[in-house]
Amino acid sequence: MPCKPSKARKLMNEGKAKVIRTMPFTIKLIYGSSGYTQQIIAGMDTGSKITGCSAIANGKVLYQSEIYRREDISKKMQQRAMYRRTRRSRKQDTALQDLITEAILEKKED
Repeated sequence: MPCKPSKARKLMNEGKAKVIRTMPFTIKLIYGSSGYTQQIIAGMDTGSKITGCSAIANGKVLYQSEIYRREDISKKMQQRAMYRRTRRSRKQDTALQDLITEAILEKKED
């Protein structure tokens, strides 16, 4: 739960909390809390290109983010298929060339 900086500083000086992250500043309680929990409402909005996430408690926004989906996946899959086709045709071409050269060498020997 959010608290004021003075309370966080007091808890850390007493050894009851430790710093987890500096940006955003986050602390974790080392001792067991009294059991009081805060009602938090989590919301997600799934759109076609952007997904929005938020967490609200006591009418204040605690967390808010947007996730942008990748739109280049189908293009990359097509490019991958094209590379695969090119690689396979190259293998067939070299195999065909090997057969032709063997046939030519056999005719020269005869």
